[in-house]
Amino acid sequence: MDTFSGQFWLGLVVNILSSFLGVVVAYLMGKLYFDRCYANWHVRLIQNQEEKLDRPISPRKAREICDEPADLSVFLKGIASPYGFFTCDIIQDGEASGLLNVEEVRKDFRLFKRNIIRRYIRRIYTIDMDKNPKPADRSTIHPAL
Repeated sequence: MDTFSGQFWLGLVVNILSSFLGVVVAYLMGKLYFDRCYANWHVRLIQNQEEKLDRPISPRKAREICDEPADLSVFLKGIASPYGFFTCDIIQDGEASGLLNVEEVRKDFRLFKRNIIRRYIRRIYTIDMDKNPKPADRSTIHPAL
């Protein structure tokens, strides 16, 4: 009876430890993979033909922006708020007017000389505050009654 209970507890402990280690290793590998995929993203802000800000974006925030594109507008407005405010939609109108420039660099490489291709994207968002449209005169929009 001693050998059965000893083997039972030993097997139980080994199974629990191996499951725990498998989860921890998988989590760390996934974190390293996504940190590498979304590394080297930057936001640059230009005002009066001078670069005022060049800030890296954390891999976690870059992943959030990719998962939910609506977060990009809020994020860029928060970055630019100490330097001015936007008078147009930064995503749609900003790209057309030159207010926002998105530079995207893609890297492909093969793993272990096989056909397993990994793709990494590096983005640089450049906000040119000089190309921000001037606000409309309020008296023409809502005349006084």
